[in-house]
Amino acid sequence: MFINLNITGHAVDRYRQRVIDKDVQNTDGDIRQIIRKEVKAKFVVLGDGIYPINNTKCAYVIKNSTVITIIPATKLHHDILNNQNKG
Repeated sequence: MFINLNITGHAVDRYRQRVIDKDVQNTDGDIRQIIRKEVKAKFVVLGDGIYPINNTKCAYVIKNSTVITIIPATKLHHDILNNQNKG
């Protein structure tokens, strides 16, 4: 099954910054493959959304079939609490 999931350069940079070991050298293509492999199953079932990255304190943000960024879980938690308090 072909899944058209795009990954922005910004998402690749954030993944490199927030998720992988600083001593590991990965090309942008390597990181895009890692991201696709990790998020594909969730994306196929659930579509756009925010998904935790296994064994990290970060999450993928997918909008319009594109991984647009990687956010720290603390930001996600903060945003959820702020949205709940507005209602």
